[in-house]
Amino acid sequence: MITSVDPFFNNPTITRLAPQSRWTVSDVDKMPIDIRELAQTGRLRGAFEMSPLCLMPLSELCDFLPEAANHAYALNVHLDDCVVLDIEKTCPPELSAALLALPALYSEVSLSGLGYHLILPKPDNMDDFPIAAQKLKLRDDHGWYEILQCHWVTFTHRPVPRSHWANVPAFAPRTWEEVYAELANQAAQVQFDQATKSAVTSDKPKIPGESDALAVMTRDAITKTPADFSNDTSRYEFSVLGTLYQRMSPMIPYLESEYETDFTANMQAWLLFEAAVQMVPHRSKHDEYRNGMPLLLNAATDLLARRAATQSEPQTANC
Repeated sequence: MITSVDPFFNNPTITRLAPQSRWTVSDVDKMPIDIRELAQTGRLRGAFEMSPLCLMPLSELCDFLPEAANHAYALNVHLDDCVVLDIEKTCPPELSAALLALPALYSEVSLSGLGYHLILPKPDNMDDFPIAAQKLKLRDDHGWYEILQCHWVTFTHRPVPRSHWANVPAFAPRTWEEVYAELANQAAQVQFDQATKSAVTSDKPKIPGESDALAVMTRDAITKTPADFSNDTSRYEFSVLGTLYQRMSPMIPYLESEYETDFTANMQAWLLFEAAVQMVPHRSKHDEYRNGMPLLLNAATDLLARRAATQSEPQTANC
């Protein structure tokens, strides 16, 4: 039963997101748990995908765990039309104050009591940055704040104390679109991680749980079409790979635990490739080779190398 006392539950944006079957709770190590498995069997394990298979609506979650200390949400900007600005406790006070002045839809203090979570609307200029739009998160160079786009976020329900607003300007020094553009431009200048690129081979490795992983990755249709990219098939295919990566990434810790093995960059690139073969309409160019491997495998390798070059991507937000 959702309480009406907690302002978290009365927030219009939380109310809008509440019916989505993408809610769970995080454990003491900030790992989102498979709430369906816990409810059905009592077994505690990490959520291996951001879907109703592991997650549930907020009202159902509150009925099951009415005293939960937090609520974790599998945020997807492309479905939810909002992002979370995660301001770290290490962020300089003057910068934190400037970011707090942004027109947030919801705000709270993080677990440390010194950082903040702000829900902000999808920026109007997101489509101007197609590379950045496909990333799980965007992080500033210092690690002081990051924009969570397709990522877990753990809400604490802790309102920002009145004293924290004392130095916040009445108007934000920069617009929300300017803040987003700064990080999005940095993402567009990403270098490839050469270690990741060299780890992928033209010979397919043995991948434990491959069929199950591919079933999850390809179960839902890709909503975008080449027309969304002015019929630029290369951009479209990169977008598809980005979507498949978002579906694969939450499964990796689960697969590693289940099969007691390290899912290497080589395994992940081949999973992306095999999923892309199923999801992307075949064209003759796919029969060509780049860097000694099929075109789509090379593209999957590039995507993984981009991710590795910019961030060590944990599956829970740094709170």
